Amino acid sequence: MNFETRNKIIFTYFLAFVLAACSIIYELLIAQTFTSLTSNTVFWYSLTIGIYLGSMGCGALLCEKLYKNKFTWLNLFKVEIYLSLFGGIAVLMVNYTHIIYIFLTMNDQFYLAVRLLFLIFFFVVVIVGILTGLELPLLIRLCNELSGTKRVANRVLCADYTGSLAGGLILPLVLFPSFDLLSIGCLVALINLSVALFILVYFVRKDCRDVFEKFVLFLILYGLLVILLANSSRLQQYFIKKEYFYKYAENDAGKFFKPFNDFEDIERHSSVYQKIDIAKVPEKYNREDIVWGLLSTKITADPNYPKGYMLFLNHEFQFHSDKEEFYHEYITHIPIILNGSVPHKVLVLGAGDGFLVRELIKYSEIESITLVELDKKMIDLANNHPVFTSINKNSFKDPRVHIEIIDAYYYIKNCKEKYDAIYLDLPVPENYDLSKLYSREFFFFVHRSLKDHGFAAFETSRIKPLFYQKNDGYAGPEDGPGSYWDIYSSTIRTAGFNTVIPYFSNFNGKRKDITRLIYEFLSQNDEEWKKDVDKWGDGKIAYEPIQQEVAAKAADGYLEKNLDGFIMMIKGQRPVNYKYIDFGIPLYVLNKGLFNDAFILNKRNEREIDPKNINSIMRPILPRQFFFKIYNQ
Repeated sequence: MNFETRNKIIFTYFLAFVLAACSIIYELLIAQTFTSLTSNTVFWYSLTIGIYLGSMGCGALLCEKLYKNKFTWLNLFKVEIYLSLFGGIAVLMVNYTHIIYIFLTMNDQFYLAVRLLFLIFFFVVVIVGILTGLELPLLIRLCNELSGTKRVANRVLCADYTGSLAGGLILPLVLFPSFDLLSIGCLVALINLSVALFILVYFVRKDCRDVFEKFVLFLILYGLLVILLANSSRLQQYFIKKEYFYKYAENDAGKFFKPFNDFEDIERHSSVYQKIDIAKVPEKYNREDIVWGLLSTKITADPNYPKGYMLFLNHEFQFHSDKEEFYHEYITHIPIILNGSVPHKVLVLGAGDGFLVRELIKYSEIESITLVELDKKMIDLANNHPVFTSINKNSFKDPRVHIEIIDAYYYIKNCKEKYDAIYLDLPVPENYDLSKLYSREFFFFVHRSLKDHGFAAFETSRIKPLFYQKNDGYAGPEDGPGSYWDIYSSTIRTAGFNTVIPYFSNFNGKRKDITRLIYEFLSQNDEEWKKDVDKWGDGKIAYEPIQQEVAAKAADGYLEKNLDGFIMMIKGQRPVNYKYIDFGIPLYVLNKGLFNDAFILNKRNEREIDPKNINSIMRPILPRQFFFKIYNQ
């Protein structure tokens, strides 16, 4: 074997390495795109990898039938051209499909939307898988032809598998923290396309007559990918605006897909762990502010408070600046009132935005607050971003606050300290990665880290069905379908907590006042709504009853959307204080009436532990959900 032939064989091994890395990145991008848009990591990654491997097998079988001729380099060039095309636009196709999915679902075409979503999913995964399956036999054939022996397949396979490993590491460690998914797809496709050009120039050119046409094809595809990469930021803004603000779009197809040009661009920050999106809703779209004055005195007390801002972590809604106090006052202060006294030593897991700590430092009796946050980027934003600092009042600069940058599970597992109170402000368990933060093991470590008669608290909107079933005369089981109460109750009690108290941010006592304000707003301002009403009859004969009905429905929707669930856990047996205590600290929302309404359910919280409803690291049963969803704020 001469020197030139040996170099060609080594180069073919290198090709196998690079192309395998590109292919696995394409598939992981598809899986990650579906996961970020629809949640449930395990489902989409498992389905993607399974279909990908099966499609590779199909591609390997097809290779023998499709490419019987001896022009192996030419055939490989064709495969790389197709792979660069479909791999480069896969993320774009998935995002557009998701927008169509949202539109169809809003127009009561849910099952059609599901079919379309899966059709595109299978299409992009199968196409990339088949093309990848065509690559490997061609590479093995090339090495066989160059070496004159059939004993090199194991080396090609080794290069291919090693390339897959490299791609699997480069994507999360290098590309994800630095680029959006669409840009990554374009960059990888350009690398793939560069390999195709190298094959064309050095191997295909000598034996192919229509090299010029193929070079023109390369230039066209290269230009398209460069244009797509150059506009990836604009496209990304279009997609995430449609995802976050879809409820402000019109249902008409001609208007729904138009860009939200009157919305500011989403401010995106990337870290190793997550995408942090800060979005702002224009004031003209925010009609809910007409009733917030009934529930909160925040804007009156602070007219310069940032309005209309929302935070999303990995596409998951976190807070709306206009009403974040609804959440933070309930999770912070109600457990302290139920406790009967202010804790001295507090641990906060999560809450990297600083809002919960803002509420805690109002108590002079608290001596120390330890905050545990995984993502340093989140702490940096909380300390330096003008929106965050305006809301959290620079709470992390309080000398009583100590911050640990570490995983919450690892911290609590190895914690040697004892705390009077532990607050869990953690992500919703939308996938199995987060399920461990709501497991029996995690709650056991929380229980162990509390002093005798200490308490812990966390928010969970997934117990809202419990509220409606108890208050609407529901005669079925206490937890009922759609509720996580059965899981949380059994899991927490198994971890050692004797008292588990659910409570709610229940504003139903304000229903009449909210309905009145919405009625007045509709009658004075909503001209478009008036035009629709006029179609029902003449003048006020049809106008007034319809307006009252719409106002009442709007009030019910507002109350339902702002209902949130919380759970307090107490270590040991002791009486619970259900009488409101005014600790003399400034509050914008919570008062004696709302405190009493939070426990409109019966105060009997004891129930038998159901082993099948215990969420454990070894047997996770959270999340209990379908494999995708539309986001609501």
